[in-house]
Amino acid sequence: MYDRFQENRRIEKSISYTAKLEEKREIAKKLMKRGLSDQEISKDTGLKIEQIQELRTEK
Repeated sequence: MYDRFQENRRIEKSISYTAKLEEKREIAKKLMKRGLSDQEISKDTGLKIEQIQELRTEK
């Protein structure tokens, strides 16, 4: 029973992390459209510069 509880908590944390990351990515895309630099976007979102550069190439 406890193992199932731990697994459920792990899944919940994973889902929460994924949702937060996706939200940060969407904010970063909006900031890109406003012309902010990668460094500024990184400061505002907490994303790594490499993650922002990947977003720029997804267009």
